[in-house]
Amino acid sequence: SLSLSGNMGRKKPKGMPKRPLSAYNLFFQDEREKALKACAVQEGLDPDAFLKELNEKREKNGRRLRRKLHGRFSFGDLASYIAGRWNELDAKSKAPFEA
Repeated sequence: SLSLSGNMGRKKPKGMPKRPLSAYNLFFQDEREKALKACAVQEGLDPDAFLKELNEKREKNGRRLRRKLHGRFSFGDLASYIAGRWNELDAKSKAPFEA
């Protein structure tokens, strides 16, 4: 049988800490929130209540439910938009996310 990686079946110990988020991940979280707030304002909704409703839908085990974000745009469109913004940033603008 062909194995792609030596540790594909290996699981991490339960107490092992998670890796920290990258600068891009932190930027993505920040930009996603801004984009969703702008979308809510454009539709005449309260942006904070809109985000709270999206973020509080969780399963019993704490994981988010699989759902469409809001139906206004796809995750792919959002990711493309945010990636373009990240690529346009200069080093000075990226610094708060890299610290």
